[in-house]
Amino acid sequence: MRISELLRLVWLNINQNKFKTVMTSIGIIVGAATIVMVIAIGRGGKMDVAEQFASLNAGSIDVTYDYAGEETTTSGSDSFSISDIGSSIMSGFGNLFGGSSDSSGSRGDRSSSDSSSGSDSSSAGGMSMGGGMMMMGGATSDSSDDRASAMMGGGNFSDFSDSDLSDMAEAFASGEMDMSDIQSMFSGEGPDADAAEEDGEASDEAGDGSDGAADAQGGEESAGDGAGDAEGAAVSGDGEDGGLADAEAESGSADTEETETETEAAAAAEEEEEESETDLTDERLNQENIILTVDDLEDIETFVTDIDGATISYTSRTSVEGGDLTSAQTYTVAGVYYSYYTVSNLSMAEGEFISDDDSDSKARVCVLGSTVAKTLFGSAADAYGETIYLDDRAYEIIGVLASSSTVSASITPDESIFVPYETGIKYITGTDISPVITVICNDVDLVDSVKEAVETVLEENYSMAEFTFSDASSKLEAAESSNEILTMLLSAMAVIVFIVGGIGIMNVLFVSVKERTGEIGILKSLGASRSNILFEFLFESAAISLIGGILGVGASFLVTPLVEYNGIRVEADASAWAAALAFSILTGTIFGFYPAWQASKLVPVEALNSE
Repeated sequence: MRISELLRLVWLNINQNKFKTVMTSIGIIVGAATIVMVIAIGRGGKMDVAEQFASLNAGSIDVTYDYAGEETTTSGSDSFSISDIGSSIMSGFGNLFGGSSDSSGSRGDRSSSDSSSGSDSSSAGGMSMGGGMMMMGGATSDSSDDRASAMMGGGNFSDFSDSDLSDMAEAFASGEMDMSDIQSMFSGEGPDADAAEEDGEASDEAGDGSDGAADAQGGEESAGDGAGDAEGAAVSGDGEDGGLADAEAESGSADTEETETETEAAAAAEEEEEESETDLTDERLNQENIILTVDDLEDIETFVTDIDGATISYTSRTSVEGGDLTSAQTYTVAGVYYSYYTVSNLSMAEGEFISDDDSDSKARVCVLGSTVAKTLFGSAADAYGETIYLDDRAYEIIGVLASSSTVSASITPDESIFVPYETGIKYITGTDISPVITVICNDVDLVDSVKEAVETVLEENYSMAEFTFSDASSKLEAAESSNEILTMLLSAMAVIVFIVGGIGIMNVLFVSVKERTGEIGILKSLGASRSNILFEFLFESAAISLIGGILGVGASFLVTPLVEYNGIRVEADASAWAAALAFSILTGTIFGFYPAWQASKLVPVEALNSE
């Protein structure tokens, strides 16, 4: 049989079973429409990524610093911490009782003079504060020292450890303690008060009614009275050297054991230090509150090659009033230099951009993004030359940016207000900012090497800091990844739909072969070969799939507006339609082969007698 005769038979059979043909091809219709949408959405996503890549400045690198230490309370440019409070309190004690650093000489001279004149000014301790000497704990002939000793109750700073003093300062700063509490602690309730009392009792028992001197000489002179130290005790005893030798032997043994213990402890500490050296290094990273500066920017521009430019900026959310606003609204305010304008490839709709002179003079001027200008004043022309209020301070609008899709240093120009860098620090943010340094590579392929060079320069300035680098490629990788995931999901859906549609075609063809067994017997008895029967059913399967594919392409035109309405970009073209038709025909051919092969194997006599 000729091919034309086979095609005629296929057409006659499909024409006689129109409804069955359409119902059989439903799976193929859905699959074909899905294929078109997969390709169209994939192309639209790639175009979006390409546009974003162009707007992000392909070679831009943003450098930021993430502080990992404890936060301190700041006020403008001044800051303080608990340790600062403690130092202030202790300095206050020094100024009150011992004099400031400016009067230390007179205070110290006076004490020395009193001592050398033979006055009875023996003191139990002292603490040098601010250059002066605070005499506490002992009696002194100086009236000021008497007042200090009385006020502090005869206490001694040396009775307290550094941690005790720090805790006292912290409690005083938080209001948990007042001056009377501190005085009571120094009056005998300190951490070594009990020990001091015991020492006093022992001294009283050892004395013989004299002045209570307890040194070695006194022990020898008053051996019969039981005074003093170890040597005096030995002399006042049985007078033999054996007791002293035993004491020295016991002392030596104790010293040996103590030395061994210290050696073992030192070895254990050294081993532990070696094991945790890496962890300690990591913990020290970013413990300093570093703020990137213009000096860092200049170092990068000086020592890093293969860059077209660099700038530094920061952002803050600030209250804005003026224009058509009926109440204060919050907008993004960016502190920038003129270099931001060139690095970001911006253009002006009205006026001019901020100059470096504006920053140096801390001028209260600003530039509005196009969207902000339209919101506040209705148009760029109406906004130019007007005044707005940022944090209740007036700023003159010297320019309005043209609409732009560029994003630099994570700032969207259309929705931002720009002020001079130093002006923002003085009037809006203070020094508590997190600047971003943006570097533009002159070649996209050199982004990695430029990042390494910038990191090296910053490491020279900040040895224990780790900076965060982000570039356009890393931002676009996320967008591309999302697009690829969406495309993959749609492709998987299309494959599943085609498989289901193909199985439906195969089942229908099995039924068709069963119903047309007599027709197959007649064709074979008239001389049709097995290949003729095989191709007839293959053509029929492919034709059903082709009809489903055409209907599926038509359905994709109806689905496209719905997809675009949901914000997904669709870019369909002839290649998507051709691919859908090709997949449809391929599915019908693959799943129709087995039923067609079964039909071609029928024996003519058995086929004619099957009814």
